[in-house]
Amino acid sequence: MLEPFPPDRPARQVGPYRLLGRLGSGGMGEVHLACHATALTADPARMVAVKTIRGDLELDSRFRRRFAREYAAARAVRSPYTAALVDGRADDEDPWLATTYVPGPSLAEAVGRRGPLDEPAVRALGAALADALRGVHAAGLLHRDLKPDNILLSADGPRLIDFGVARAFDASALTRAGTPVGTKSFMAPEQLAGRQSLTAATDVFSLGISLYFAATGRNPFAFIREAREKDDRIAELLTDVPAGLRPVLTRCLHIRPAGRATPEWIAEQWAVPAGAFPWAPGVRALIAGDEEAARRCGAALMAPLTTADRNAPVPHSPTLQGNAIRPASAQRKPRQALRAALRMLSVTAALLVVSADEPEKPTPKKHAAALPAHLAPYTGEGRPRDFGKGAVSRLHRPAYWSPWTGRAQTRTGPCALDGTVLLCASKGGALTALDANYGHTLWSHRGDTSAAGATAANLGVVAGVAYVNGPRGTDGYRVRDGVRVAHHDPPPGRYTMGGAETLDGVMYSVYAGPFNGDGTGLLTARKLDSGDEGRGGGGRELWRIPVPGGPQQPLVAGGRVYVPRLLEGLVSYDARTGGDRVDSDGVSCEWGQVRDGRLVCVGADERGGVHILDARTLKRRSLIGRGRHMRSSPALGPGGLLAIGDGKTVSLHNLATGRTLWSESVEYLDGNPGPLYFADDRLILVNGAEIMKFAVSSGEALTAQYPGPKDWETDELLENGECLAVGGILYVTFSDGTVVSGYL
Repeated sequence: MLEPFPPDRPARQVGPYRLLGRLGSGGMGEVHLACHATALTADPARMVAVKTIRGDLELDSRFRRRFAREYAAARAVRSPYTAALVDGRADDEDPWLATTYVPGPSLAEAVGRRGPLDEPAVRALGAALADALRGVHAAGLLHRDLKPDNILLSADGPRLIDFGVARAFDASALTRAGTPVGTKSFMAPEQLAGRQSLTAATDVFSLGISLYFAATGRNPFAFIREAREKDDRIAELLTDVPAGLRPVLTRCLHIRPAGRATPEWIAEQWAVPAGAFPWAPGVRALIAGDEEAARRCGAALMAPLTTADRNAPVPHSPTLQGNAIRPASAQRKPRQALRAALRMLSVTAALLVVSADEPEKPTPKKHAAALPAHLAPYTGEGRPRDFGKGAVSRLHRPAYWSPWTGRAQTRTGPCALDGTVLLCASKGGALTALDANYGHTLWSHRGDTSAAGATAANLGVVAGVAYVNGPRGTDGYRVRDGVRVAHHDPPPGRYTMGGAETLDGVMYSVYAGPFNGDGTGLLTARKLDSGDEGRGGGGRELWRIPVPGGPQQPLVAGGRVYVPRLLEGLVSYDARTGGDRVDSDGVSCEWGQVRDGRLVCVGADERGGVHILDARTLKRRSLIGRGRHMRSSPALGPGGLLAIGDGKTVSLHNLATGRTLWSESVEYLDGNPGPLYFADDRLILVNGAEIMKFAVSSGEALTAQYPGPKDWETDELLENGECLAVGGILYVTFSDGTVVSGYL
């Protein structure tokens, strides 16, 4: 039970973490709810659990070596259903560790207070815990103390805790000959017997007992002890569980280790549901209560603090890079100081128990709650820049993700997420594939880096193939391994790539012509027939038409292709045939978006503002923000919302009426605004290496500081980054090739 600290208690800090309240205690120390001292928050998702060791205990060098070794081992465990170990110090005077905070009751508490779980919940629980054990075992570890007290129930599924370094806290028990490690009530027969040689099957037996407890509310310890060598008695035990659970539980509780199920087999029998986790209303109420208690602890600490308190220096160098969140009211720092402050640990907390040899990094496996097949920064048809509810739903988060900073190639433009691969296109036809979980480079292809090759960065993904355009044409690379599987030559003549858009398997490309005449270029449509996934090839050109006036980056929506032109106004064509040309009355459209039959255009109009056109006729409907000269792409949100930024303010408007809903002043870094995005109930602005987030309902702002480009304060050519928002995390790419992933 979370116990908030009294208001008059002096603030206490452990490492870089400010303690918020007490979660529990034991013979070796206490566990506290905490948050990073430079990122005070009332959001439970950004809190950690910090375990401290009592100062009166004698911690010899052997303990500290074991702490460090098993700490490293536990860091290797990757599963969405384990609480991630994120930081710790074995060499501090008072050792400590931090893990993901999981708001919710233990399985033991939930069953004790709300009764046994129903069959669908037990199935989902078993599948999730099997995935957790798979991650533990893949790292070369054994849990050895799997029990209901070490299973926490959160809104999006269970978390297995107490493995890894938590074992080091009981190091003396490990060295006592014949003393079994674990909790007797949930031990396998071979573990009860004190055998030294334990296997993964030992954990599976403990899982089976825990699931039996979840389904019945009873502990079968006495029965198991009597049935050590009699498998037929296990069948007798299981007569009081639902029939649909018996086949898997029978395999888990086999007396002989060799006869037990594997975690992989369990996961095949029982799948984790793709939607909401099937907890009963009573369990959900317990989870909500813990979340609210954590919020109160955070709010109580933040309320009386001054700006100086909230930005106090941290005497610690974190082990991971992530985003530091600070309130919008906090004093803004000079640009150089901002760069120095961009490193922090994006963390969350809970504690695990294992025995370890030298582990190898596990190979991540796809999780049942998969990501959308493809996610681009423009978010689909019409480029509304609205990531929707998937931006915050953890169901869409890559299963093994943690915050990271990586590198793509320079002159990086937009990136796209395809499964767990982040694909980043660069000018000249370059392409880099990064692991979306960890940030390391999977493969890359260099483009044309000459001045002639400085074409726009364009990217389209169709059926497992990523297509990029360069001066030598269009190339398709298989996402899974980077093998080139398609190539299409550019049109003959003196044309340069002006931009491309891919929708429904068709790439619409603009080729700009020489400007010694009327600037006539080409617009082409090519079907990207990939055949079987990842095979590529077979693309065919559907049509090709000349476009005068200096055509630029196209926009495709509602069966139309919209082409802005430098020398003339906007023009549109039928996307299927290239015919049915419609001209606007001279409206320029440097940035364009389409939603609900409206075309939103920002251009070099002396009146400023944002033009709202009829998407079919290109007739002007209205002008929003007259007199304001937009310096970044707007965003179209749900319910007819329009967000715009002019380098001084960010404002939200009703698209139909033009009414201003709210307006907030923004201190842009060097007056260089970045694009805007909607992410569920938030509006995101890229502002240098900062990510600003506004509540859509009120405009209230919160600033996230990301480890952006090192030379941001000196390199005038650096451009603001593009964002992808999915599963409560952000991927941010900058033009120098820096790619950052942190919490949203």
